[in-house]
Amino acid sequence: MAAPFVGELQLMADEIEGEEFESFEYNWLSSFPFREFWRLYRHHKEGRPEVAEASILATLQSSDAMDWLISNVESCRTLVPSSTILKDAIWAHTQQKYTLSVPAILPQIEGALRRRALELGVLVDLRMRRMPDGKLHKADVAYIVRKLCPARHRLKAFFVSFLTGKLFRERNPILHGNDPEYGTELMSAQCILAVNEIVAVCDRWSVEGS
Repeated sequence: MAAPFVGELQLMADEIEGEEFESFEYNWLSSFPFREFWRLYRHHKEGRPEVAEASILATLQSSDAMDWLISNVESCRTLVPSSTILKDAIWAHTQQKYTLSVPAILPQIEGALRRRALELGVLVDLRMRRMPDGKLHKADVAYIVRKLCPARHRLKAFFVSFLTGKLFRERNPILHGNDPEYGTELMSAQCILAVNEIVAVCDRWSVEGS
Protein backbone atom coordinates (compact mmCIF):
# COMPACT_ATOMS: atom_id res chain seq x y z
CA MET A 1 0.00 0.00 0.00
CA ALA A 2 1.26 3.47 -0.87
CA ALA A 3 2.60 5.62 1.94
CA PRO A 4 0.06 8.19 3.24
CA PHE A 5 2.03 11.12 1.80
CA VAL A 6 2.15 9.50 -1.65
CA GLY A 7 -1.58 8.92 -1.41
CA GLU A 8 -2.12 12.57 -0.52
CA LEU A 9 -0.05 13.64 -3.51
CA GLN A 10 -2.12 11.48 -5.85
CA LEU A 11 -5.36 12.77 -4.37
CA MET A 12 -4.19 16.35 -4.76
CA ALA A 13 -3.13 15.68 -8.35
CA ASP A 14 -6.62 14.39 -9.08
CA GLU A 15 -8.21 17.38 -7.37
CA ILE A 16 -6.12 19.87 -9.36
CA GLU A 17 -7.67 18.56 -12.56
CA GLY A 18 -11.21 19.06 -11.23
CA GLU A 19 -13.60 21.99 -11.57
CA GLU A 20 -13.76 22.57 -7.81
CA PHE A 21 -10.07 23.44 -7.73
CA GLU A 22 -10.59 26.15 -10.35
CA SER A 23 -12.86 28.04 -7.94
CA PHE A 24 -10.31 27.83 -5.09
CA GLU A 25 -9.14 31.41 -4.50
CA TYR A 26 -5.61 30.35 -3.61
CA ASN A 27 -5.08 27.71 -6.32
CA TRP A 28 -2.07 29.73 -7.53
CA LEU A 29 0.02 29.18 -4.37
CA SER A 30 2.13 26.38 -5.81
CA SER A 31 5.19 27.36 -3.75
CA PHE A 32 3.33 26.94 -0.46
CA PRO A 33 4.38 23.90 1.60
CA PHE A 34 2.35 20.96 0.28
CA ARG A 35 0.54 20.02 3.46
CA GLU A 36 -0.38 23.64 4.21
CA PHE A 37 -1.60 24.13 0.64
CA TRP A 38 -3.69 20.98 0.91
CA ARG A 39 -5.14 22.21 4.23
CA LEU A 40 -6.14 25.53 2.64
CA TYR A 41 -7.90 23.67 -0.14
CA ARG A 42 -9.76 21.46 2.33
CA HIS A 43 -11.05 24.58 4.08
CA HIS A 44 -12.27 25.82 0.71
CA LYS A 45 -14.04 22.54 -0.06
CA GLU A 46 -15.71 22.61 3.34
CA GLY A 47 -17.12 26.05 2.58
CA ARG A 48 -14.83 27.82 5.04
CA PRO A 49 -12.82 30.28 2.92
CA GLU A 50 -12.46 32.61 5.90
CA VAL A 51 -10.47 29.89 7.70
CA ALA A 52 -8.13 29.54 4.73
CA GLU A 53 -7.66 33.30 4.65
CA ALA A 54 -6.96 33.45 8.40
CA SER A 55 -4.40 30.65 8.03
CA ILE A 56 -2.54 32.54 5.31
CA LEU A 57 -2.47 35.75 7.33
CA ALA A 58 -1.26 33.87 10.42
CA THR A 59 1.55 32.28 8.41
CA LEU A 60 2.82 35.70 7.37
CA GLN A 61 2.79 36.95 10.96
CA SER A 62 5.60 34.53 11.80
CA SER A 63 9.11 36.01 11.97
CA ASP A 64 10.48 32.72 10.65
CA ALA A 65 8.23 32.97 7.61
CA MET A 66 9.36 36.52 6.95
CA ASP A 67 13.03 35.56 7.26
CA TRP A 68 12.35 32.73 4.81
CA LEU A 69 10.68 35.12 2.35
CA ILE A 70 13.57 37.59 2.54
CA SER A 71 16.04 34.76 1.96
CA ASN A 72 14.03 33.67 -1.07
CA VAL A 73 14.04 37.18 -2.52
CA GLU A 74 17.80 37.47 -2.07
CA SER A 75 18.35 34.11 -3.79
CA CYS A 76 16.30 34.93 -6.90
CA ARG A 77 18.45 36.40 -9.65
CA THR A 78 15.44 38.01 -11.32
CA LEU A 79 14.52 39.85 -8.11
CA VAL A 80 18.01 41.00 -7.10
CA PRO A 81 17.55 44.52 -8.57
CA SER A 82 14.39 44.92 -6.47
CA SER A 83 15.60 43.15 -3.33
CA THR A 84 16.08 46.25 -1.16
CA ILE A 85 12.61 47.57 -2.01
CA LEU A 86 11.00 44.17 -1.45
CA LYS A 87 12.73 43.68 1.89
CA ASP A 88 11.52 47.11 3.00
CA ALA A 89 8.00 46.14 1.90
CA ILE A 90 8.13 42.88 3.85
CA TRP A 91 9.28 44.84 6.90
CA ALA A 92 6.36 47.26 6.41
CA HIS A 93 3.97 44.30 6.37
CA THR A 94 5.34 43.04 9.69
CA GLN A 95 4.69 46.52 11.13
CA GLN A 96 1.10 46.45 9.81
CA LYS A 97 1.89 49.31 7.44
CA TYR A 98 0.01 47.80 4.51
CA THR A 99 -0.42 51.14 2.78
CA LEU A 100 3.37 51.08 2.34
CA SER A 101 3.92 47.42 1.49
CA VAL A 102 1.30 47.12 -1.26
CA PRO A 103 2.37 50.01 -3.53
CA ALA A 104 6.03 49.11 -3.01
CA ILE A 105 5.55 45.53 -4.17
CA LEU A 106 3.19 45.89 -7.13
CA PRO A 107 5.56 47.71 -9.52
CA GLN A 108 8.44 45.42 -8.51
CA ILE A 109 6.44 42.39 -9.62
CA GLU A 110 5.94 43.93 -13.04
CA GLY A 111 9.59 44.96 -13.19
CA ALA A 112 10.75 41.41 -12.44
CA LEU A 113 8.51 40.01 -15.17
CA ARG A 114 9.78 42.54 -17.70
CA ARG A 115 13.44 41.90 -16.85
CA ARG A 116 12.98 38.15 -17.27
CA ALA A 117 11.11 38.65 -20.54
CA LEU A 118 13.96 40.84 -21.82
CA GLU A 119 16.53 38.18 -20.89
CA LEU A 120 14.56 35.57 -22.83
CA GLY A 121 14.05 37.70 -25.91
CA VAL A 122 10.31 38.19 -25.43
CA LEU A 123 10.94 41.95 -25.33
CA VAL A 124 13.42 44.13 -27.23
CA ASP A 125 13.62 46.47 -24.24
CA LEU A 126 11.75 46.70 -20.96
CA ARG A 127 8.67 48.13 -22.68
CA MET A 128 8.49 46.96 -26.28
CA ARG A 129 7.98 43.72 -28.18
CA ARG A 130 8.53 43.04 -31.85
CA MET A 131 5.46 42.16 -33.90
CA PRO A 132 5.52 39.50 -36.68
CA ASP A 133 5.77 42.30 -39.26
CA GLY A 134 8.88 43.64 -37.53
CA LYS A 135 7.23 46.70 -35.99
CA LEU A 136 7.59 47.46 -32.30
CA HIS A 137 4.57 47.52 -30.01
CA LYS A 138 4.22 48.20 -26.30
CA ALA A 139 3.95 44.92 -24.37
CA ASP A 140 1.44 44.74 -21.55
CA VAL A 141 1.91 42.55 -18.50
CA ALA A 142 -0.70 40.02 -19.61
CA TYR A 143 1.23 39.34 -22.82
CA ILE A 144 4.51 38.94 -20.93
CA VAL A 145 3.10 36.60 -18.29
CA ARG A 146 1.39 34.38 -20.86
CA LYS A 147 4.60 34.10 -22.87
CA LEU A 148 6.63 33.20 -19.80
CA CYS A 149 4.08 30.91 -18.20
CA PRO A 150 2.63 28.42 -20.71
CA ALA A 151 -0.99 27.51 -20.10
CA ARG A 152 -0.20 23.81 -20.54
CA HIS A 153 1.17 23.85 -16.98
CA ARG A 154 -2.04 23.87 -14.94
CA LEU A 155 -0.72 25.26 -11.65
CA LYS A 156 1.27 27.91 -13.51
CA ALA A 157 -1.89 28.77 -15.44
CA PHE A 158 -3.64 29.54 -12.14
CA PHE A 159 -0.80 31.91 -11.23
CA VAL A 160 -1.14 33.57 -14.64
CA SER A 161 -4.85 34.05 -13.99
CA PHE A 162 -4.16 35.58 -10.58
CA LEU A 163 -1.49 37.96 -11.90
CA THR A 164 -3.36 39.10 -14.99
CA GLY A 165 -6.73 39.06 -13.23
CA LYS A 166 -7.13 40.08 -9.61
CA LEU A 167 -3.65 41.46 -8.90
CA PHE A 168 -3.18 43.63 -11.96
CA ARG A 169 -6.83 44.70 -12.12
CA GLU A 170 -6.26 46.26 -8.71
CA ARG A 171 -2.79 47.59 -9.55
CA ASN A 172 -3.72 50.68 -11.57
CA PRO A 173 -6.44 52.00 -9.23
CA ILE A 174 -4.01 51.63 -6.31
CA LEU A 175 -0.97 53.19 -7.96
CA HIS A 176 -2.97 56.03 -9.53
CA GLY A 177 -4.63 56.97 -6.25
CA ASN A 178 -8.13 55.86 -7.16
CA ASP A 179 -8.48 53.23 -4.43
CA PRO A 180 -7.62 54.72 -1.04
CA GLU A 181 -8.99 51.63 0.72
CA TYR A 182 -6.35 49.26 -0.66
CA GLY A 183 -4.21 49.01 2.47
CA THR A 184 -5.50 45.74 3.93
CA GLU A 185 -3.53 42.93 5.48
CA LEU A 186 -4.96 40.50 2.93
CA MET A 187 -3.94 42.60 -0.09
CA SER A 188 -0.45 42.99 1.34
CA ALA A 189 -0.21 39.25 2.02
CA GLN A 190 -1.29 38.42 -1.53
CA CYS A 191 1.36 40.76 -2.94
CA ILE A 192 4.06 39.13 -0.80
CA LEU A 193 2.93 35.64 -1.77
CA ALA A 194 2.94 36.63 -5.44
CA VAL A 195 6.57 37.66 -5.02
CA ASN A 196 7.29 34.27 -3.48
CA GLU A 197 5.67 32.55 -6.47
CA ILE A 198 7.99 34.51 -8.74
CA VAL A 199 10.92 33.35 -6.61
CA ALA A 200 9.76 29.76 -7.13
CA VAL A 201 9.37 29.91 -10.89
CA CYS A 202 10.78 33.07 -12.48
CA ASP A 203 14.43 32.09 -12.90
CA ARG A 204 13.25 28.81 -14.48
CA TRP A 205 10.67 30.36 -16.80
CA SER A 206 11.22 29.91 -20.51
CA VAL A 207 9.34 31.19 -23.52
CA GLU A 208 6.10 29.58 -24.67
CA GLY A 209 6.92 26.94 -27.24
CA SER A 210 10.57 26.52 -26.22
